[in-house]
Amino acid sequence: MKHKLGIILVTIICMICLVLAACKNENSKNEPTPIKPNRPAIPQTPTESEEILIIYFSYSGTTKEMADYIHKYTGGTVVEIIAQIPYTAEDVNYNNSNSRCQTEKRNDARPEISQSTYSQIKIEDYETIMIGYPMWNGEEPMIIRTLIEHYDELKDKKVYTFSSSASSDPGYMNANMKERYKETNIVSNLHLTRSTLSEAESRIQKWINDNGIVKKEESMMYIKVNGHTLKATLTDNSTAKALIEELKKGDITYNAHDYGNMEKVGVLGVDLPRNDEHIDTEAGDIIWYQGSSLVIYYNKNSWNFTKVGKIQDITGTQLLEILGSGNVTITLSLNNKNAE
Repeated sequence: MKHKLGIILVTIICMICLVLAACKNENSKNEPTPIKPNRPAIPQTPTESEEILIIYFSYSGTTKEMADYIHKYTGGTVVEIIAQIPYTAEDVNYNNSNSRCQTEKRNDARPEISQSTYSQIKIEDYETIMIGYPMWNGEEPMIIRTLIEHYDELKDKKVYTFSSSASSDPGYMNANMKERYKETNIVSNLHLTRSTLSEAESRIQKWINDNGIVKKEESMMYIKVNGHTLKATLTDNSTAKALIEELKKGDITYNAHDYGNMEKVGVLGVDLPRNDEHIDTEAGDIIWYQGSSLVIYYNKNSWNFTKVGKIQDITGTQLLEILGSGNVTITLSLNNKNAE
């Protein structure tokens, strides 16, 4: 009898477990699938670029290509202007006096911009605004006027414009924009025509650099010698860039000796390009000499060689005291922690 009761109890327990499991499974069907958080990509550009907003309108794709290059060299946030009523090929037919673009220009219209575009534009979050567009019949599309007149905040920003056309005069266009929007600080315009589109990337990069739109980050190197760690700013040339690439592989340690009561010099053991020019050295200058040796100057000299960088905030007397006399072991590093 006890045996039968035991079997019955086990059976009841198993049935209860099955019912609970079924309920659990049924409930789990109603649970939403977990959504992974949408984390923004880590920016790969200088910090200053986070203050740049790139807004563009493009029909054929040329202005979009310009915006993509500008993004490449600034890392700014990109927003495409989408018309509430998209443009068709017939809409932009200049030869038809009744086409949409001609009618909008004739009536000084302000075509509506989609709400999805407005929702992405946060003018107040940026210091520099870059606005791009194609030239239609010698002027910016009327939808660009819609954009500019929508944001009073543009009056307090630095505004750069970029445009494209078959052959329009960029000087006339830029003067027109500045005259129309006198209260807006339009700093500069970059205009590319059909004949210069093949050079788009190089021209855009030069324009960005010439206007200082993104400040160049200074490349740093750390020098460990005799228990001290010195900080050096590297020069913007192919020699320093090649040295950086070598240091990315790991720290470089070399032996150096005195020469001429003005420098510590030693063979680095790496192959770097030369950018020789006549230089009057100062204390702290780091020089690449004859394609093989790295020189740290603690006194003045004048010769043809390549400047790699300069040790920060140090006098000749202080540097000589740190370097000491005779042979010395020097370690170069990109990482301050590794150099200490």
